[in-house]
Amino acid sequence: MKVVLHLVCYGKERGEAEREKIVFNMTCNGTLLTDAAVDFLNDNNVNVMVRMDRPPVVQNVNCPYKNIPEFTLSFALQNHVRDA
Repeated sequence: MKVVLHLVCYGKERGEAEREKIVFNMTCNGTLLTDAAVDFLNDNNVNVMVRMDRPPVVQNVNCPYKNIPEFTLSFALQNHVRDA
């Protein structure tokens, strides 16, 4: 999320300097969407699309979160993704 934070801040700064409106869109798998990250994205009008490449049962077995096997896409969606 550090890169996203940096890019959004930089983009807003450049947009203001050039008097241009910047629209931010992001596609992710949801695993890094903590409450703080969601707040930042909402506060900065970043449109987020959470992708799921496979049905949850397959996704969770084949794509576990690195170093935290129980942190699956289903876990991320239940605990970190909320309505804006």
